[in-house]
Amino acid sequence: MQLLRRVTIAVTDSTAVQEAAISLSVPTLIASATTDRPEGVHAGNARLVGTDPAVVGEALNDLVSDPAIYRGMSTLASPFGSGDTAKRVARIVELHGDLLRESPASQQDFVDPALLGGLMDNTAASEIAHGKGRRKIPGAITVVMTVFKRSPKLFRMQLESLLAQTLTPTDIFVWQNEAHVDVTTVLADFPEVKHVWARTWNSRFHGRFLLPLMIDTEFVAVADDDTIPGVGWLEYAVSQVREHNALIGSSGRDINLPEAQRLDVAYWSAQSVTPGPANKPKLADFTGHWWVMRSAWAHHIWAAPHPTYHTSEDTSISATLQIYGGIDTVVVGTDVPDRINPEARDEITVGNGANALRSSKDPIHGDVRRSVFRYWLSRGWAPKQARGAA
Repeated sequence: MQLLRRVTIAVTDSTAVQEAAISLSVPTLIASATTDRPEGVHAGNARLVGTDPAVVGEALNDLVSDPAIYRGMSTLASPFGSGDTAKRVARIVELHGDLLRESPASQQDFVDPALLGGLMDNTAASEIAHGKGRRKIPGAITVVMTVFKRSPKLFRMQLESLLAQTLTPTDIFVWQNEAHVDVTTVLADFPEVKHVWARTWNSRFHGRFLLPLMIDTEFVAVADDDTIPGVGWLEYAVSQVREHNALIGSSGRDINLPEAQRLDVAYWSAQSVTPGPANKPKLADFTGHWWVMRSAWAHHIWAAPHPTYHTSEDTSISATLQIYGGIDTVVVGTDVPDRINPEARDEITVGNGANALRSSKDPIHGDVRRSVFRYWLSRGWAPKQARGAA
């Protein structure tokens, strides 16, 4: 550390030296193709320059000859923290130590079980009363559907397909944004469906992901309004959640890390991810159309403010699950379990002109997408490319 305090530039392939140099605001050139500490690269304190002497020399020359480049790398905050964590913890304990000490009140019931009588069984009431939270129904799944501008006919087809599943949903919620279509006639034929209507507020793509915080099943599936599952989809997806302990989706993308951090490339430089041979599941950076997961993971999605609620829920969901829960995203084969029949495909394509109003048609869509990538990268999101994952 004393030596690093005396240098102006660090060139190293050592993880320990990288972290120490970056923490001391020393511009760092990483002489390796990859790094186990990508935080510095994402934040701009360090650069991956590889092992080619000519490339390393050029990067050194840039730092030595261009004050703006040097200043840009040496004045950034450390992504590893400010170094005063112990002092801050001590101060919090000093100010609020009384809240950290166990008191008799902490051993008492939070709620009188009698107040919950009639609302749930005695065991569940007792667990909530003692602060243990609601139990999740093992093996069961809740589905959250989306209604915006696609036709009631398509909505009916979606409900029929869900009720025909080999794993029947315990609950079906419908999150409707605004009042562009009237689905009341359809809902009248499906009284078991719970309708949540944001009638005067377009919560866009994010609002529906609040519902998984409130459900009682072990699993939850959130679906876009443009997909109709085959009869085995939910059972298959749940089996994959169990097998991979991951968020499961039916359509995925990987981002190109260098391009994601530039301002002059299109969002769709992100590459589509398709399952391997025989529909073998495959790791992805983010997924869309379907999000199937354990409902207990939902709180990770809201562990930090999202950079926008205009679009990019697919990126934000996968990023937050990985950052705050260590949960990866896996794309699974959909040839059988998620096949869309021709009639449904026609309805999805032309139904009420919905495709013409997709967020990807917005002129600023690419700029917003790239800013979302950079936001989560700066907070610790590690896409496949950064981890060297296949």
